[in-house]
Amino acid sequence: MSDIDEEVYHKVRQLIKDNKWDELVKLGTPAVGPLLFLLRLKTVLWFQRMEMIRVLGKIGDSRAVTPLIKIMEEESISPRPNPVGEAAAKALAKMKDKGAVDSLIQALRNKDAYGIRMGVVEALGEAGDLQAVDPLTEALQEKCYYPLDIRQKAAKALEDLGWKPRNDTEKIYYLIAKQKWDELPELGELAVEPLGWILRAFGEEIPKDISKGVKGALEAIKAKKRKNDEATNCV
Repeated sequence: MSDIDEEVYHKVRQLIKDNKWDELVKLGTPAVGPLLFLLRLKTVLWFQRMEMIRVLGKIGDSRAVTPLIKIMEEESISPRPNPVGEAAAKALAKMKDKGAVDSLIQALRNKDAYGIRMGVVEALGEAGDLQAVDPLTEALQEKCYYPLDIRQKAAKALEDLGWKPRNDTEKIYYLIAKQKWDELPELGELAVEPLGWILRAFGEEIPKDISKGVKGALEAIKAKKRKNDEATNCV
């Protein structure tokens, strides 16, 4: 702490105590050193850490990149979304730093990092770096315990990056993520397996609207196939 201005340090602590986060942002780069120091203390409450991380993202000082990557990785292993880890991911997205984007992509591809993956997907959309397109497209087609959550986030992030489906398979998974069930029958039997997987993944816990949409799309695909088969047989 020897390189931190004592007056600034005490001001930062007081602003944190008073929950004056916008004032911390206005303080700018002088606040970065004290914030990074305080983030290492175990006495800081989780919601304070989350807000401090958000402040660092808004300030955008590159000194915060490595510490934020470390926080994101430490908070990644969790059975449910971790607000501190997700805040770190979103703060990194604001840094416009290649190392930050690389770390976000690595975190997205780590399927054990459930605590942060939702936030990472959003962060990659916000970062605006096109190298995220392929990993986000992989997430769009991911088969995971929560069948649509990660896909919906990936679809939104890809839209933010100006992405368009490059083939019918990508289009099917995109339409499923967006729950545009009425558009799926036009893509034919290629959509049957991805739609069937949604039913199997949700099981008895499937929401009624999703069940109705998936089953309706499957019935429409079958009806279209029967019609085509009948037309072929008549020739």
